[in-house]
Amino acid sequence: MKLIDFTQVENIFIVCGKTDMRRQIDGLAATITEEYDRT
Repeated sequence: MKLIDFTQVENIFIVCGKTDMRRQIDGLAATITEEYDRT
């Protein structure tokens, strides 16, 4: 498990809802990247 260096974090977004963590943090990061890359 990687630790996050919060000294470099500028924004934290909290969203209500369910998150499927069966894909682990890498899967969650990929899903977020895919959603935000849509234009």
